[in-house]
Amino acid sequence: MKEPEDLLETISKLAEPINTAIIKIANATGVIYEPTRVKRKAKAEAMTDLIRMRTLFGFTKKESQSIMRMNYIKHDNYQGVLNKAIPNFKVSSSTFNPNKVDQDWLRLHFEKSSISSDDEMQHLWAKIIAGEFNCPGSFSRQTLVIVEQLDKGTAQLFTRFGSCFFKFGGLLSAYYIENDETERILGISYFDTIQLESLGLIKKQIKTGFKTLGLISDESVMNYEYFDEEGDIPLQSTKDGDQEFYSLPVESILLTRTGRELGEICGATKNLEYLNYVKKRWEKQPKG
Repeated sequence: MKEPEDLLETISKLAEPINTAIIKIANATGVIYEPTRVKRKAKAEAMTDLIRMRTLFGFTKKESQSIMRMNYIKHDNYQGVLNKAIPNFKVSSSTFNPNKVDQDWLRLHFEKSSISSDDEMQHLWAKIIAGEFNCPGSFSRQTLVIVEQLDKGTAQLFTRFGSCFFKFGGLLSAYYIENDETERILGISYFDTIQLESLGLIKKQIKTGFKTLGLISDESVMNYEYFDEEGDIPLQSTKDGDQEFYSLPVESILLTRTGRELGEICGATKNLEYLNYVKKRWEKQPKG
């Protein structure tokens, strides 16, 4: 068991990068992560702010109150996001680096997330900003724009869709077999996939395959990960002159960049019935 002095030193080391992150957020958004102080300050300075707005801009009292109310709502919403995000900061990770988080990215995140008062959506926004601090560059600006368009129902739909996510060679991919059996197992219809595509989360295309040169014998199989399950898939063999290729037929839905980024944090759960269904289809395909 650590001595109190050692614990204090550990806490101090962990607090420093968090403080750096908080300052980074404050500089970009003007929001200081001090919920109690902010609420006291809001009450104490409300009248002063109201008078200042009326004097500087010639707003009526009603107009000033309306603008202030909207600003306070956005401020409170963003505080809700930060309250959920900071406990997920992985300050001990080698990739945690507040200094590499882009200021413009933070401003856009504030602009898009501060209009959300729903608890589930705030959790999603919190995962995004925590993920960006934990590994800068994890989430694109395009993803922030798309998430703003999601309502809670659509976000939940994407989470359900996540039960068909596999990793092939470490790359997150959707392996959605578009038929009645998949719709029964996952509860995802054709029209649901149309909705996800319209939001820029997935892309429907002509069937293709993963292809790798058969340079070494074990390339006739491909490793897959399905949540905490993993295994090997026998691939189909194709010859082109003296070269031999191996391929895995994939279905007609691919994840976009935003889909992959959100797929890592959407909270999807594995569906063993679907995994077994997919594996049976793989077993029936021609071997290499």
